[in-house]
Amino acid sequence: MLGQIDGSGYPMTYLFLDNAKKDDGVRTAILANFFKQLYDRGLQNVEFFLTDKDRAQINAAQQIWPSIKIQLCLWHLKRAVKKRLGDTSIPQRTSYNSQCASTLTGFIDLNFHPFATMNEDLSNQWFCPREFRETILDKIAYHFHLHPLIPNDENNFLTSDEIWLLSVREMYDFCFQHDLKYVWAYMWVNWYKKEDWVLWARAANPEKVCLFKTTMLIEAH
Repeated sequence: MLGQIDGSGYPMTYLFLDNAKKDDGVRTAILANFFKQLYDRGLQNVEFFLTDKDRAQINAAQQIWPSIKIQLCLWHLKRAVKKRLGDTSIPQRTSYNSQCASTLTGFIDLNFHPFATMNEDLSNQWFCPREFRETILDKIAYHFHLHPLIPNDENNFLTSDEIWLLSVREMYDFCFQHDLKYVWAYMWVNWYKKEDWVLWARAANPEKVCLFKTTMLIEAH
């Protein structure tokens, strides 16, 4: 747990867990109890919670501080996306639902999704060709930084919902233009559908900007 005074961060407390046991229910309970001790000792108005998309941490933090803004670490976000884009394996199944995505956004093509035909030959396909990977990483980093309090490139102030739709559209359009069906399905399911976008995009909290971008502050310590 990292505290802050006058822009300077400092470690306040530690919790060591045995991560060999991956029972998220148990880990969530332990973390929630730990956070409750901090809450009872005065840390009641915590506004931002930086993490690397550890679901146990996220669930525990939201239990104790229901209105907290989860802020995923930009470094871990880019590392996770880069790792998947560099993996040439084609998924055999996906939870992507183009109907749902189209209904929520209003512009996604229902037919643009993996496994468009029953007998599709996957042997000559790439998940994401190398030449597109850096552009995708740059786009998600750009979307990370957008915020209603900061004007965009056209000097306009957008709402959180407008920023979400803009971000989805830019990523979708790029994938559609280059026929990256598998990449788009991955990006939507893991990062761009609203319930996941709010975890990493700074714009999800329209009233305040989290100055911290990574968990490196505490990890370096």
